[in-house]
Amino acid sequence: MLVPQVSSYASGLRNPPFPIAQLVANAPSSWNLQPAASGSTSHTSFRAPAHKHAHHLHSIPPREKSTRTLIVDHMLWVHGRTRFAQARAELGMTDRTGGPASPNYTHRRRPENYEEEGDENSEGEDVAKLKSRTGNPDPPGDDEEDRMHAQDLPLARSLRLRAEGLEKVVTSMLGQPPTIHPMNDDDIWTPPTSPKINQSNTNPPHPHTLPNGVRLRLALATIINDLFARQAPPPPYRHQFQNSKSSSGQSPPPPSFSSLPQALTALSSVCSAHAGVVPSPSYSTSQPSSSNYHGYSPQSTFNSHQPTPSARTRLLYNAGADPSTANSPPSLRCPRHLHTGCEICVEAKTAARPATGSRGRSGSFNVDYRGQSNAWKGMPGGVGPGGGGITGWQDGSGIGSGLLRPDVHGSSLRRKTDTEGGLSTGAGNTKLSELIPRFIKLSALVAVELAMEARDEEDDASSIRSKEGATDRYPSNEGDWSQIPPQQNEAGDFSTLPAPISPSTAHAVSQDKVMDQALRPTREWYMLLTGLLTRAVLEGYLTAGWRGTLPMECLLTVGLGMAEDDASKKDAETGFEEFDPDGLPTLLEAIKLLFPGSKSYLQARKSQPEDEYETEMRERLRRFYDIPASTPDLSTHMEDLAWQFPAEPVERAAVRFCEAIAKWRGKPELETYKKPPPTITYAEGQGTPRSSTLTIESLVHSNPPTPTMAHSATSGRPRRIRRKPSIGVYFTQPSPFRENIWTNKKRMRSPDTRTTPVKRVHV
Repeated sequence: MLVPQVSSYASGLRNPPFPIAQLVANAPSSWNLQPAASGSTSHTSFRAPAHKHAHHLHSIPPREKSTRTLIVDHMLWVHGRTRFAQARAELGMTDRTGGPASPNYTHRRRPENYEEEGDENSEGEDVAKLKSRTGNPDPPGDDEEDRMHAQDLPLARSLRLRAEGLEKVVTSMLGQPPTIHPMNDDDIWTPPTSPKINQSNTNPPHPHTLPNGVRLRLALATIINDLFARQAPPPPYRHQFQNSKSSSGQSPPPPSFSSLPQALTALSSVCSAHAGVVPSPSYSTSQPSSSNYHGYSPQSTFNSHQPTPSARTRLLYNAGADPSTANSPPSLRCPRHLHTGCEICVEAKTAARPATGSRGRSGSFNVDYRGQSNAWKGMPGGVGPGGGGITGWQDGSGIGSGLLRPDVHGSSLRRKTDTEGGLSTGAGNTKLSELIPRFIKLSALVAVELAMEARDEEDDASSIRSKEGATDRYPSNEGDWSQIPPQQNEAGDFSTLPAPISPSTAHAVSQDKVMDQALRPTREWYMLLTGLLTRAVLEGYLTAGWRGTLPMECLLTVGLGMAEDDASKKDAETGFEEFDPDGLPTLLEAIKLLFPGSKSYLQARKSQPEDEYETEMRERLRRFYDIPASTPDLSTHMEDLAWQFPAEPVERAAVRFCEAIAKWRGKPELETYKKPPPTITYAEGQGTPRSSTLTIESLVHSNPPTPTMAHSATSGRPRRIRRKPSIGVYFTQPSPFRENIWTNKKRMRSPDTRTTPVKRVHV
């Protein structure tokens, strides 16, 4: 039997390690290093104090770093950069590489290969583009034509295939975590002497839980996929179900929240449509009870000015959108933009597009450039081989191409879409309706984190000022603490810190502080939400077979009222809660935070952007109700509204918003290990790059060439001001009436992680 020679090993050390027993003996009493008694609850167990930056959104804590987490974080960052470049190429937006004259142009198919600081500034598009085309004093007109000519669909296809390959690699890594190897206590020669945390009061984390910052990047990647990913188009709604209308002329069932589409279940508790759900007299005999309408009390003045539909409007909505009378059959309509001939979603497979020529919406879709027609359009149902030209669901090669796609239960990056006809994972019929709750909750989380970071920066600046020129013992911004009488702790020391409070009281106080101190959305954010809600309505009626006015009212009144009976209701479980970031609010909490004016006691203090949001939603609700007499059916009406509220401006705004969040989140840690590239500068007035170092050519030819005008042939239209997407565009400081709550309030730590107050030491 082999016995380790401990004595000989110790004798060979020149500098023996510092004895742990002596360190523990000399430790202050506030460290609480006594080991916890087995089987009993101990209040002296050691717990590491929480750092003020403990949310760790912008970095990975050292204890959570592993090869797996670093790789997943980096691949999610690459996935996001690739999706952004894909969307910009599809929508004709600014090429962030800088164009052919930039050295970054060679990396346009691999946007992660050049620094983010080298991104070209994005165009500054006014939020008026998100409003209706009719009645808009600044219609899109030539601007949309310019964007169509700026599209680069072959590049977008290449980027999309690469993003899908990265997505499948990340999904496989998350679905197959490393094996947990159990540790045998008998193999340890010397048992550990470090104190143990009491397990009765703490829930041990999942052994493979991703760091908080990685989960935030994962939540953002899921939203990006919902907006710009592709999947096999599902069969039309009416090909799955028979027409429910009977020939006997019976009236359709009355509207109720129990009959809402499953995709709107979550949003039904944060809308004011419940105020309009009143059974008509013809439904009084068939309605067994009024339980469906009980408990909903409007919290906004929106309902007093809400337009009401006419009898003809209700009749057309109850009949639904019939695809047989639509100008664009659902089998030929792209699921993303809801019109036929969309070059972004549909492309000719028989011939490649030439580099030059017109880029109109009908040329390359109907006939290819070699005079051959698209034969797949004549096949039964209008869906040909390969998905009828819907790109991005069956083709592709490269990294991850051999891996499995998400199953019927979805994945962390490709959530399933529940429809009445089955399950699909991708561009389902109600994809936007299920995206909006995640979009709202992520926005609320960002608003809270931005407020916490602002307070941290203010506290750091105050501490620096107090150290440099303080003559008082206490900083000036902590005057409220000086009014608190000193309290004595267990060690006999006095401190002016407030005494610990109970966890229940602390939770209630912290919730109020979060609601008051979180940043407020700006006009840009509210208009982006308006566009998403409007497109979700059009998507539901044109592709998912929605009936009645209630689904439309539910979406167009989000944030304008809440159901008080569901105030304590939690969000439905999706099976991917372990990938949610820490502190992600529920949908009701997020609505209260992003729509503070919806609360009754804040009606007079509603901000101007929120008031504009309410006015815009009322106007859009009126447009959906107002069906002209010349419009024969609901399909034609919805197609007209789809033209009035196009998807492209909404998608461009969504790209800039997601880019701003990704920029705020920061680079992955693996990117920080790279050496910075050589500095590249540009000669004034020139498009050619030059290095910061002197070259032989610059010494020989000392006279620079004459500058040329690069944009001499531009049109007379004013150029858009370009800027980098910033998170500050979408969130701002609270209004002045809340500043008394914002100032002089320290960001307190959680009471269960706060250590015992000790004597304040003046530095």
